[in-house]
Parts: sequence; C-alpha cells; structure tokens
Amino acid sequence: MAKNSVEASLPHTAVATWGGYIYQGKIALYHCLSLMLENLVDSKKLVLQLDSIDDFAILLDGACQSMHQVKAYKSDEFSAYSGAISEQVKKSKAYPGCKVLFHVSKDVVLPADFSSVYSPAIFYSYKKDALIESYCALSEIDSLLENLICEFYIKYESGAKHKTVPDYLQWSRNLLEDIIVSKIISMHAEIQLSKGPVQRQVASREKISFVDFFSIFYLSS
Repeated sequence: MAKNSVEASLPHTAVATWGGYIYQGKIALYHCLSLMLENLVDSKKLVLQLDSIDDFAILLDGACQSMHQVKAYKSDEFSAYSGAISEQVKKSKAYPGCKVLFHVSKDVVLPADFSSVYSPAIFYSYKKDALIESYCALSEIDSLLENLICEFYIKYESGAKHKTVPDYLQWSRNLLEDIIVSKIISMHAEIQLSKGPVQRQVASREKISFVDFFSIFYLSS
C-alpha cells in the first residue's frame, strides 16, 4: 500500500497543531529566561503576553518591547514562512520601536535580500553550546531551556551546586513551564464561562509577570 494511502486510512490527528502550541509556550519561556539572565533587575519589570499582539510579546509598562511569531513547520523552505513574516512586519507598524522576532524549528535558508525586504523582522538566535543558530528543533528545546536554567543557578546561586544536577534542572523547567500552561488554562476557562465574544479581550488583558518566573528559582531547597 502506498504511503499516502496508509496515511489517509488512519484517523485524523491534531498532534502537530497541539505540539506547535506546546512548542510556542516553551519558546516564550526560553526568551523570558534569556532576558532574566541578561538583566536580573530590569527583567523583573517585564510581563509576558500570550497570543494577543503576536504568538507572544514582552511588555514594559504596557508598551510592547518585542513581538514574537513561532512556527514549527515541517518545511525548511523560506517560501513556507514568507507570508507570515510579511504579516508580522505589517502588524509591527502599530508598535514603533518594538523588536520583531521570528522563531522557527527548522534550519531555513534566508534569501540574500531578507534584511532589506523584511526589515525590521529578524530570525531569533539560539545559544547551543559554542554555536549560535537561527532555529531550535523541537527535540532541542527542553535541553536548551535546562541549559539556561543551569546558567541562572550558576550565575545567581553559585553556592547551590545541587540545583545544577539534571533532575533538579528538569524539575525547575517543569515548574516554569507550568506557569505558562496554568495561565492558558485559566484564560480558556474564563472565555468558556463568559457570555459573548471575549476571547481577544481576555488574551490582551491577562499577562504573566516575570516575578512569577523568578519565584521558581528562589524556592527553598
């Protein structure tokens, strides 16, 4: 039986869509952790907004600092992403000075004129040991998150060596991810219980303070 016939004979699945949203939340956490490592004091003033201005956005005193589009497509062809990037650039005009960041899970070769045609959008860079790459595979995101968490503990809690062991890093990552998952579930619950179309209002209003993420790191041992 041909491969396409086998695929068509099986029940419909939304696993790729479901996985895409989970990946999106993990990427949001990755960016938040990067900002926390970059500036401990200033990052405590930031908030994470989910699926409103963009797939996620970072706000400071209500002003959008960066907007983020996340794509976990199967394709590594730039043409699969160009339309979404164009839409993101168009949307960014309502937020002057805001960084416009595009995240992908595949290694996409950009056209030579990308910077001039799609400015101010840039592909996000991920630190992978000694390398910096402009994509994060789905199979990599958990380890990259745990690398950042480890960096945080080493930088700010150098005396707590036990917090840098694999089990503790995974536990920390799960707690941090749960902040995002819990917020999404609570937002969905409010939308479901409300009368009338309130989905956009809830998404715009509900945010996660970076202080919530910091609280995980400073849990007692």
